Amino acid sequence: MDLEIELTRSWLELSLVDYESAKFRNVRVVLTPVNRRNPREIGLAVCGLVNARNRMGGYNGFKAFYFSSRFPEAFRGGIEGFADTVCGRANSLNATDYTDRLVAGDAVETAR
Repeated sequence: MDLEIELTRSWLELSLVDYESAKFRNVRVVLTPVNRRNPREIGLAVCGLVNARNRMGGYNGFKAFYFSSRFPEAFRGGIEGFADTVCGRANSLNATDYTDRLVAGDAVETAR
């Protein structure tokens, strides 16, 4: 689980325009099918909400994200879109919030 969170952080650092400004909420680890043809083949995915500065310097609002190193490379991670399917509440592994594991600096923002 720790490795998947570290890989997620690395992916987010590359994917976001300004990772240092990122605020996270509700980061959790879920179990999800990694192969549509074989639903019994499952893996871990990290899901949550992220709000980071865009190229213009403004914030876009919180968007759902997911990342799983077990997915095919083209679908490993994403913001919005497929995130709702991967990150369904029924898939949650436990109730632990891993928000602090993705934060750069003191950018933790708790859920309201």
